Amino acid sequence: MITDEGKSSKREEYQLLSNYINEMDEEKFNKSLVLDYYSEKGLNPIQMAISSRYICILFEPFQASQELHILQRYTHAILYQTNLSSNVSTFHLYDPIDCQIKENYAEGNAHLIMTLEKKSEYSSQFLQVLKISNKNIVYSLMHEIAMKKFDTFQFSAVSVDMKYFAISRLVMTSSDEQDENDEIKFPHHHHVLFVSLSNKKFTNVAETPQLLKSNQLSLFPKIIFVNKSEKALIFIHGVEIQLYDITQKQILSTYNLGTYEGLVTGYYQDIDQYFMIDKKQLKEWKISLKLDQIKLVETNPIIDLDPDVEIEFSVNCIPYHHQLKNMTAVYLENNNSCFCVDQKAFELTIDNIKYSRAIILPKLKVYYAIRSTAPFQCIILDLNNLETSFVTTIQSQNIISGCYTSSDLSQIVISDSNFQQSDITQGISVIQSLTRFFKENLSKITISNLKLVKWFSFNGIFITIQLERNFRVFDLSQNKEVLSALGMKIMFSDDQKTLIVNVSGQYYQFYEWNIDEGFFQIKKVSLLNIISRIDFLPGQNSQVVIYDANQNCLILRDLSMNTNIVLMEKLTYSFEKYSLLSNNLISFTETRSSQQGKQNFLIIYNLEQQYPELEQAIEDQILDIKLSLDQKFVYLSTPSEIKVLDIKNLKIVVCKYMVQNVNQIIEKSDQTYLICKQQIRTQIFGVKTLNPILKAKLPTTTDSFTSSIFLMKYIISGLNHNDNLVKENSLVAYQTFHQYGMVDTFYGKNGQTILHHIISNNDQSIMLKFFENNKIQNLYHTTFNGMSPLTFAYESNKLQHMNIILDYFNKFQENIFVTDKDLLTLMECPLPAGKLLIQNLFTAPRFYKCALPFTVNSNQHIILIPFEKNIIGQPLCDEVVDRFHENSGEDIVLQTCSSIFAYNFERGSSSSLEFLKRYSEESSEEVVRSNLRFIIAKKYDECIVFLRLQALTFYLFLVSFFIRQIFFYESLIYTIYMLLFNTIFILYEINQIQKSGVKRHFEDLWNITDMISFTLFYINCIRNFVEIEQKDYQLVFTLIDNVTLICLLLRGMSTLRVFDNLRYFNNMIIEIIKDMASFTIILAYWIIGFSLMFYLFTLQKVYDPMDTFDIENSRQLIVDSLQFTYRLSFGDFDTSEFSLQEWVLFIISSFFIPLVLFNLIIAVMGDTYDRVQTSALSVDLKEQAKLVMEVEGLFRIKEKPNCIKLQRLLICHNAEIGEDSSEQFQWEGKIKTLSKNIQKIDDKIQGTLNMKQDILDAVDEVKTMVKKLQQKKDEAP
Repeated sequence: MITDEGKSSKREEYQLLSNYINEMDEEKFNKSLVLDYYSEKGLNPIQMAISSRYICILFEPFQASQELHILQRYTHAILYQTNLSSNVSTFHLYDPIDCQIKENYAEGNAHLIMTLEKKSEYSSQFLQVLKISNKNIVYSLMHEIAMKKFDTFQFSAVSVDMKYFAISRLVMTSSDEQDENDEIKFPHHHHVLFVSLSNKKFTNVAETPQLLKSNQLSLFPKIIFVNKSEKALIFIHGVEIQLYDITQKQILSTYNLGTYEGLVTGYYQDIDQYFMIDKKQLKEWKISLKLDQIKLVETNPIIDLDPDVEIEFSVNCIPYHHQLKNMTAVYLENNNSCFCVDQKAFELTIDNIKYSRAIILPKLKVYYAIRSTAPFQCIILDLNNLETSFVTTIQSQNIISGCYTSSDLSQIVISDSNFQQSDITQGISVIQSLTRFFKENLSKITISNLKLVKWFSFNGIFITIQLERNFRVFDLSQNKEVLSALGMKIMFSDDQKTLIVNVSGQYYQFYEWNIDEGFFQIKKVSLLNIISRIDFLPGQNSQVVIYDANQNCLILRDLSMNTNIVLMEKLTYSFEKYSLLSNNLISFTETRSSQQGKQNFLIIYNLEQQYPELEQAIEDQILDIKLSLDQKFVYLSTPSEIKVLDIKNLKIVVCKYMVQNVNQIIEKSDQTYLICKQQIRTQIFGVKTLNPILKAKLPTTTDSFTSSIFLMKYIISGLNHNDNLVKENSLVAYQTFHQYGMVDTFYGKNGQTILHHIISNNDQSIMLKFFENNKIQNLYHTTFNGMSPLTFAYESNKLQHMNIILDYFNKFQENIFVTDKDLLTLMECPLPAGKLLIQNLFTAPRFYKCALPFTVNSNQHIILIPFEKNIIGQPLCDEVVDRFHENSGEDIVLQTCSSIFAYNFERGSSSSLEFLKRYSEESSEEVVRSNLRFIIAKKYDECIVFLRLQALTFYLFLVSFFIRQIFFYESLIYTIYMLLFNTIFILYEINQIQKSGVKRHFEDLWNITDMISFTLFYINCIRNFVEIEQKDYQLVFTLIDNVTLICLLLRGMSTLRVFDNLRYFNNMIIEIIKDMASFTIILAYWIIGFSLMFYLFTLQKVYDPMDTFDIENSRQLIVDSLQFTYRLSFGDFDTSEFSLQEWVLFIISSFFIPLVLFNLIIAVMGDTYDRVQTSALSVDLKEQAKLVMEVEGLFRIKEKPNCIKLQRLLICHNAEIGEDSSEQFQWEGKIKTLSKNIQKIDDKIQGTLNMKQDILDAVDEVKTMVKKLQQKKDEAP
């Protein structure tokens, strides 16, 4: 019973709760705050029921009576509260929205059905029903059921149409009334009473006959109403199942049961099947009601579990017992874990919380749990992973709405077509009714009846209403009418500055906002022959897209320029089946024929480049498709879910949200609205955002209970566990949860993924488990700063983890995902799998309804064109041909390839310079000779003119230096000329240092020689301005001249690299000098040794023991001996005065040095020559990269991070440079040619051996078959 005290305190309690919530920070506002509030007040819930719209909480007795609160879901506004005069024994919430039915049963009102306990043994018992109307007003209805002594009843079920209530009566009989032959002591008589509710009155409809047989546990029968009939299944525990006809008041059939332990019955709503489950034996039966006869058919077990495990199937709390076969909750008592069964089971163990499940619409699976021990805690968890902040319901499918954002706060207006149901909402608050809104904003407009308004549009600036055939547009800020026009339809541009009115049929008018006058002015008198559809191009106010059904084409018309462009021809879709996503993207569905029959495809088409960015077969209907505000994602709504696709690769599903029947997605800066049309009603949900990046950046607290925040705590904890089995289970749980959209792809402010966490905190065994599934592209993503798992593993020094990723990509090349940072990482890392992946980073592009000519007439051999996807449309084909035809030349055969990765190769950019540096230092010949060489070759072609001019300038300076030294050494004018020339080079070097940095600049040996030569030249020129008489100083300047000349000559050798033929020999000389370094030490060692021996013999000849030892004479002798030994090495010697001992020494030295050592050095140079020739092409390419890097360093540009545009690269090249020509074979050298031939022979030998083994295996199989046949023959009689 409702007390007056409960009524009077409603307003005060609502105000207290509202103040409590308002005091909390907006981000902390969540579904647990209400229960926190109640907990602070000392109210402990004992039962709770949840539906799509309401939360009903029953609190334990306080001051001798239970207290009931009914709250509006998501807003938590208290709709009703009361103190109950009797305690509640059963507690059920009926909400027709949750029934998934077309009919508008119970007028769309929810009902809370409670069974009140008896106050005494002889008193009556009551069934209380609280009706919660659409206007959030609560009415109470009571139904008294006359009871006898020992009689009890409880509410059992309600039909989905709320036509009948089923009430189970249990009558305990005394021993005097028992049959003496009855083996059961004190049996229970059962009755099932069916009542109906009409006009706020209950009426008894039927009652089953008394049932003497019963179970000993006094369990009430369970009733399940049969859909679309006047029948009910009565399940009597341990006795039988009855099919009862309510209108005929008779039992149609029965089915005897042998036991009552562990039996559960119910109805699977998704497959329209009644069932019975034996929890002990883990068996399931389908209950067939064909011809009104009950028949049990055993089906497959619902889940494969160990029979020894104690399990309990969670029964839905909804009173009509509807469950889902494909998502059945199971509770394990032994370890307090709960998991859902959906082909694959995923486990959820959370402390000691017991779980049950309620299914609400649109398929928002809600877990709620009550902790049985103190402190009491209750959690309401939306497993759609969205922080739903607002919901309202309109009992109609025909709704109109408008949405706008002002001062970073969005408002949405919703109404049915008759304006009978309407709301204006802001965030989670209902501001006012639509009628009041019209009256406030159109106060100066006389409207006799609001129902005359057939249609309205509201965008925050203007409000448009349709009265009969007249459109009237009002400026809300000025509160005046700015347009009145006859028409059938009106549409605004995105900026609200222009609009189009469909006057009639194919006749349209174009209006533009006149700023000076403050109204819409007609711009074009008419737009004719628009047969089917016209739309503003997104983001434009003067360009429209017209669907021309007669010409079967899509036309872009510029209304300001009065021009037409055909966007698409030969359309395969109707005018109502396409959506304009942006100014160059359009989505549509079309039907295609295949071997499997006709199939629907979703196409997202690039209008600019004329190719489809996505072609995907679909089974579900596409309800809505939208481009996110930041244009990074595409939202795709189907009847079962919302998918979020990555705009860079539309085949990748970044995440999904299990929200059903979202017909319209309205995204605003502060909130996203989901309009869900379901049969006869429309629900509007408000969520923070669907954007996974913005969602991850939302501030979170420990009180936040989206499924991702809730579950990720346990998944991360499991991945950090010491037990590998726990880690693997946590990983499987995450992959399953992600498949159902219950966890986020990104978490944390940096946007890490689960793979980043595995790399940081786990060994490679978990990585291997992660990559067991070859379709992980939906889980492989970069962080917000572009850090991929591949680069993250390398920078974390987890090379084993990195190797697993590389092996996966090399094995499944169709799943390769490489960023610009990954390319540099792969070039730097030493792993062979990384070098192999670089070779797989190029693929053949796909031409969509176009093709390049096989041959073109051009003097170009390579072109590089940045492009977005791997698909080439006609405009890009035309661009390629135009570039090749810019200059006439010989006929060349074209080949194409495209990069899988996107990179910024802009000249002078830091990324381009870093790539050139890594390429020039690359040790793998396969990487250098991969398709990356085309990028180097093209860049080198672009720089060759500058490089040759630079070489010409240097050689002009070198020649001038020679002329000065020979002819004008003392000329002051010529010296000044040379100083100016030298200054130009010095400034050039300073510019290079500024662009690349001091350290990086002097890493190159050639730059060091440049600075030495140009600096010494300044010192050398001092003598032209100062008189120097001492010969010692003149000798110093002569040495400076020689050092300067040596440095200039060395730099001249470096400059020769710009010439292809000389670059090869330049590198050959450098490599030979490097290889001779060790040999030079040995040669010097023996020359010094033999010199000392010759010195001793010479000293013995000229030294008189009686004379004093002359140091100067000895020093001259050792110098002469060194000179003699050095000349001996080259065959220049004089032996005329040799003694016998000197001849012996001469023979030994002339054999060892000229013959042995110098022939050895010739062999070393020969090996070096072959080695250099073997890698000649690779070395040549790396030298080109160094030259390009030097040039691009001069034009280094400072890039803004937000302005860097990463693009894939289309490479078109002459077929001849893509293959090994005969000249290249000769260039590679004899050793590599021989190596290739040996490898071919080895492959043939290996193939022969494999073939021989296959033949032997086949022979063995034949022998085995013969033996088996012989045995069968012998065994036959």
